[in-house]
Amino acid sequence: MSITLSVLLHAALLGALAYGWLLFRRPPRPAPTLAIEARVVDARSVRGVVQPAPQPPAPPESVGPPPPTPEELVQREQKRAAEEKQRKADAQEQAQREQDLQHDLAAEEQARRTSAGPALASWKSQIEAKITHNWLRPPTARSGIKCVLKVTQVPGGEVTNVSIGECNGDQAVRDSIQAAVYRASPLPPPPDPALFDRELIIQFTPED
Repeated sequence: MSITLSVLLHAALLGALAYGWLLFRRPPRPAPTLAIEARVVDARSVRGVVQPAPQPPAPPESVGPPPPTPEELVQREQKRAAEEKQRKADAQEQAQREQDLQHDLAAEEQARRTSAGPALASWKSQIEAKITHNWLRPPTARSGIKCVLKVTQVPGGEVTNVSIGECNGDQAVRDSIQAAVYRASPLPPPPDPALFDRELIIQFTPED
């Protein structure tokens, strides 16, 4: 009985060793792979596939406006000539109006001076008489003194400036006449306010 069990045990051990050796020598099975079947199809036949947006055509190259025709060139030249002629006519008309206005103003001024001539002369005579009354004759003053005075005044007759123009007296005479004008301030008022002038030209000719 013991012998039989010993034999069976050895036989089992040998079988286990033989089976393990066989497993070690056998190569491992490759891992299973999934087979995929593919087929090329047209994208337009597949619904739901987004179609790429069509590209806009390239813009044509800018070549500029076409050149004008001979008829257009003639029309442009005629239009330019007409505008230039009208511009010259307008300028001549404006110049004529200005010339007429200046002529009218000069005529009115001349008429005013002509009508006011006696009154203006009388007013200047009053001014000259007052200046002569205030003149202190220097010893060097000779007979026949004639001097042109330019007198500046403000409304009311106050003298603000006196200058001596052409004069046949010496410097002492000039200074004495200038002082006489300031002493005569305020000057007599004009008989007509329209005759008032800030710049007066007075002929100073005192009696000997």
